[in-house]
Amino acid sequence: MLQHFIIISLALAAIGVATLRALLSTPPRAPLPSELTYADLDSTKDTARTSPSPSDPETKPRRRKMTKSSESMSDAQSSPGTSITSSNDWTRKPLPDIGKHSAEVTLSVVVPSYNEEKRLPNTLLHMHRFLESRVQSSKLSVKKSSNGSVNHVRRDDADRTSDVVPIHSFEILVVDDGSKDGTSNCALDVAMKIDSRNIRVLTLEKNRGKGGAVIQGILHSRGEYVIFADADDAARFEDVDLLLAAARKSSDKHGRAVCVGSRAHLVTTEAVVKRSFLRNFLMYGFHTYLHLMGISNIADTQCGFKLFTRPAACEIFPGMHVEGWIFDIEILLLADMMRIPVKEIAISWHEVPGSKMSLGRDSIKMAIDLLVIRMNYLLGFWQVPTRLQ
Repeated sequence: MLQHFIIISLALAAIGVATLRALLSTPPRAPLPSELTYADLDSTKDTARTSPSPSDPETKPRRRKMTKSSESMSDAQSSPGTSITSSNDWTRKPLPDIGKHSAEVTLSVVVPSYNEEKRLPNTLLHMHRFLESRVQSSKLSVKKSSNGSVNHVRRDDADRTSDVVPIHSFEILVVDDGSKDGTSNCALDVAMKIDSRNIRVLTLEKNRGKGGAVIQGILHSRGEYVIFADADDAARFEDVDLLLAAARKSSDKHGRAVCVGSRAHLVTTEAVVKRSFLRNFLMYGFHTYLHLMGISNIADTQCGFKLFTRPAACEIFPGMHVEGWIFDIEILLLADMMRIPVKEIAISWHEVPGSKMSLGRDSIKMAIDLLVIRMNYLLGFWQVPTRLQ
């Protein structure tokens, strides 16, 4: 009788654990074939070469529309909803895998975007303009003479410290998270306007959430350093220099480092004080909840401005599970459990209207997801990835 009781108890326990695991540990969906490809400036040119002849009557209305749109793109921000390109016509190329390919550029900028056709153009132009200036600065700041000596030739860089990491090349990878507007077309229109191959567009057919968009972008990035930055341009993008310098200083013997942009120093500023009572209440409540869950080493976990060295990204992101707003917490937890150095760097930031986050609904979901993350790692349902060799 006792033997039967033990067997039944063990069976029920196993069923309970399996049920709990099924409820807590739902794996992210596998990417669709099209989500392993990207489009860039060459995609639009390939489309133009293979498009029907302008003399075809069916193409005449589209050609007139393209001409009108092309003229509007001469402004700093093109008119949303009027697109030169169509994502259905793109010639797509396979994306690289961060775990299988070595770095090809100095910096990758991943921009998760959902219905961002209005805010994205100015953000991309700002990022691209700054990064191009840094590339030119890197080319001109140091010149080698014929005998191999080094001559500094840039006076306007005199105020920069030697800690600044030179940016010799870059890419901006826009990850369209299943947008219902023209976000992908809009990003490619910007690339056409400035004639740049540094902008790539990865379009997800099905929405994953901000975390999922960031994860997919970083898994297919090419940079020695990889940063994700929000499409609203709320963080001062020029502060990427601060994060790059901190990453180079704090990286361990394996070249791993995570640098987190922080707004914690702005908590008493006018921009934060003037927020609604509900928003500030939820902010302080969330911070208290994080402390209760044992996450207290980072003051601002949710800032959408985080930079990784390539070795750190290679180890963290293949093991990510959470694709919602709380994904930042799993990043920091994994970095801590893998003993990857994490530095918090104060950055400039300003409030931008148009957030896609629902304060009430998403705050509750974030609290639940945080508990799910903790339970999965505590119960061993999710394993900490081993360090890649």
